[in-house]
Amino acid sequence: MKVVLLSPKNLILHPKNPREISNHSFEGLMESIKKFGFQQPVVINEKNEILSGNQRTKAAIKLGIEKIPCIKVIFASEYEENAFLITMNNKGIMGDFTEGLRELMQEIETGLGADFIFDLNLDEVLKDLLPQPIESKEPIEGEEGEGEEGEDDTHKEKTGVFIIFQTNEEAEELFIELRDRGYKVVLK
Repeated sequence: MKVVLLSPKNLILHPKNPREISNHSFEGLMESIKKFGFQQPVVINEKNEILSGNQRTKAAIKLGIEKIPCIKVIFASEYEENAFLITMNNKGIMGDFTEGLRELMQEIETGLGADFIFDLNLDEVLKDLLPQPIESKEPIEGEEGEGEEGEDDTHKEKTGVFIIFQTNEEAEELFIELRDRGYKVVLK
């Protein structure tokens, strides 16, 4: 397997790419590339279509990176290539985070600071450790039982998280961060 450096502008976003990421995640990807460099090669076919790395390539172009590492692969058939395309974009085979993630995140925060975690959107990975939504039969305090369309949303699923802080300053910082990201936050 040979890694070659190519201009990201010469690569073609695969027309059958089955995956997208949010703007928030894309910003984290760009910040990651800024901090660590372009460390994972893009996988392309013989037509320079991207099989793995569409988002990394877009980020490289936006960041003005002139050359990125690429690996060219050739499959026996279009069907095999399509199967590889799905496999490389399959979140289901990437595994799940374990409870060890919390400790690792704390180490990063201690060594590099909370801003480092938020800049890379590493806070997004903590979502995998959150409990599943629970069904609420009662509206959350301060909410109406009517939705925007006049529907009764009293029985819609709601998820709540209780966080205990050492200081009011910590609570205020997280409150502002979550509010700015569009979450409904209630202080009690």
